[in-house]
This record gives sequence, C-alpha cells and structure tokens, in this order.
Amino acid sequence: SKKPIVEINLRSVGPVRVTPHAFEKPCKPNHRRANSSKSHIYFRRFPGYNAIGYQPLHLQQRAAGQRSLNNPNESSVMKFNWLSSRVTPLLLGACLATQAATTNSWFLNTDGNWNDPANWDPEGVPNGVSSMAILTNGLATTTFVTNDTSVTLGSLWIGPANTANSFTITNEFPENNLVFDNGGNGAELIQLIPASSSGYDRIYPPVVLADNLLITNVGPKYVALHGEITEINGPKSITKAGNGNLQLASTANTFSGGVVVKAGGLTAAGNRAGTGPITIGNISGTDNVQVFGSGTYTNAIIVAAGSTGTKTIRAAGTSANVTFSGPIQLDGTLTVHGQTSTRHNSVSGPISGDGAIRVTGSTSGTTPPYSTLSGANSFAGGVTLESGNFRAGTDTA
Repeated sequence: SKKPIVEINLRSVGPVRVTPHAFEKPCKPNHRRANSSKSHIYFRRFPGYNAIGYQPLHLQQRAAGQRSLNNPNESSVMKFNWLSSRVTPLLLGACLATQAATTNSWFLNTDGNWNDPANWDPEGVPNGVSSMAILTNGLATTTFVTNDTSVTLGSLWIGPANTANSFTITNEFPENNLVFDNGGNGAELIQLIPASSSGYDRIYPPVVLADNLLITNVGPKYVALHGEITEINGPKSITKAGNGNLQLASTANTFSGGVVVKAGGLTAAGNRAGTGPITIGNISGTDNVQVFGSGTYTNAIIVAAGSTGTKTIRAAGTSANVTFSGPIQLDGTLTVHGQTSTRHNSVSGPISGDGAIRVTGSTSGTTPPYSTLSGANSFAGGVTLESGNFRAGTDTA
C-alpha cells in the first residue's frame, strides 16, 4: 500500500546532515535542543540503538534551490535554500527546526582529529546539545584525540577495552572548550575500564558546565580533567561515582555548585575543587570514599550520613602534607588517615555537627604520619584513635 507523505519546506537553513535515526522514531521535546547558529542539523540516536552500522542520508538536488532525500550508501552535507522532502509522517518538521543529538563511536585504532567525520561511526562529528561520544577503540598504549574547535556533549564515554589503553583528549587552541550540556537533564562522563586496569584517561580542553556533571569510573583508573572548569547559567556541580579516582588539575576552577564524592576518590587540593563545598559519602549504600592530595583544601566539607562505607581524608601517598582549612560539617563519621611516613594531615578548619572523628594510620618509618586537629571545634561525636598518631593543636580541638 502507498505510504502517506508529508511536505516540509524550510527557508535558508544552511548545511544539513540528516541521519536515518530521524525516520526511525519521532522526535520528542526532550530529544532535541535548539541550535543557536541554525547552520547544522543532526539527529539523535535513540536509547537502545546499536552505535554501529548507520549511514547518513544523502541530500540530492531535485531542482534549483531544492533537495530531495534518498539513501545511497554514502554521506554528504550540502548547502541549500529550500528543502522539499517526501517522507513517512513523523515529527520531522519539528526535528529539522532544531539541532538534535547524535551518538558517534571513535572509529580509528590510532590518533586522530575529533572534527574529522571519517574518524567516527556512523560518519559524522558528535558536537551538539545531548550528543554522545564513545571513545573505546584505540591504540595499545595511549590514543591522542585532538580537538581543534569547541565541542558540546551531553554524554562522553571513554576507556578502551584493552587494559593497557588510555585516551588523551587535547585541544589545539586554548579557546577550544569541552561543553557538557544535556539540555538541563544532567550530563555524564563515564569511564569504561576493567577492574584490572590502571593509569589515566586525560582531558585537557577547558570544561564548561552548562549542566550538572556526573562522572563515573568503575575501575581503579583515574580520570583527570586538566583544563579550567567554569559554569554558565547558574551554579553547576560535579558528582563522582564509581570506585575509581577523579583528579581535578587546574587551580583556576571557578564552578560553584560543589563536588559530591559518592564513591571512589577525589584529588583536588589547591582550589581545584571550585568554590563550592565538597560532600564526602553517599546517603545510602556501602561505598568507600576518600579525598586526598597535597597542599591545601579551602573548601567547606560536608560528611554525609547514611552510607556505611568509610569517609576518609588523607595526604597523597607519595606527595607532601595536606591541610584542610575550610569548615567541616560532620553529619556522619570522618576518618583521618595517615597514609605514609612523613606525609601528615592537618585539619585547621572548625569542625561541627553530631558526627565523630576516627583516626587511623601507619606507625612505621622514620617519621610516622600524624594527624592534627587545630580548629575551634564543636562536634559532638568525639575522637577515636584506632591506629597511627594524633595531635590536638589547640585546647578546643
């Protein structure tokens, strides 16, 4: 039987890339976002679709100033002033009026440029609100992906299956940002690494938070954000989940929504955690959490209640001493741990709340680590010395 058709006309929309996903399911309001430039149009891959095997549709000239849609095994981006298309009746008109999201997987097993469409499967560049980039195919050591323009993503999955692999995303120019924007639904950075892996995945472009960002790394590997982290349209936060570690490396970070460490570790001393509070621990579950490093944490710290996992602050194992100078609110129990000889902990900020302090640590080495409380403290739960060395720096500590 003959399929019903619809006629869509758009004036002066510029280059367009249309992918088959536009025709598989209707666009929904939460699956599309406005494209501020109105110059490129992409379509989102819907949840559950295989990330491999789709080719963009070809835009072929039907008459002067017009294009019709067909589907040879090739891709093309062409400029036009009018579009006249006959397709099965979905919400294509609404889709074409916006830039919808794409899902693209890194195709190369070598270094390459982010903005080369041929480096991705399906062919195209993931760059748009709610778009998703999957970096899991790479070299046996480190794969470098260079970004020579700003990129917007709602979701970034990173981490080759080979346990020896890692990815490094670099920016060719300082102004090339990585913007996390999922249209107000919360953005995500997921590191897909086996539990036996180690090392770093590194992201060097400056990060702009247009959405709150959830970072999950399931193995012991590090995710390191080296670029400055800023925010737009109000305070934005970073939440850390998974057993791996997150390193925030820039001392110029200014995001203000805080960092919530629900599992795993955070190293972000020296103003690297932005200007908001650091929340240690989840409100439920058994995950262990640690905040560590060298230098000074000036952020306020909130120790969450609910989880039965340990919530620990400590100096990094091979670095210098660490100081926590911001106020600490104990809603649960905080462990202050002396990790390594000559690496000491100093808690100089005032400690309040109903929770307790638990001191643990090594007693070996020529100068065993010690933990000092020296603030004007008022917490109610007391101090328990289980191991290691403890010092009270003031009468009120």
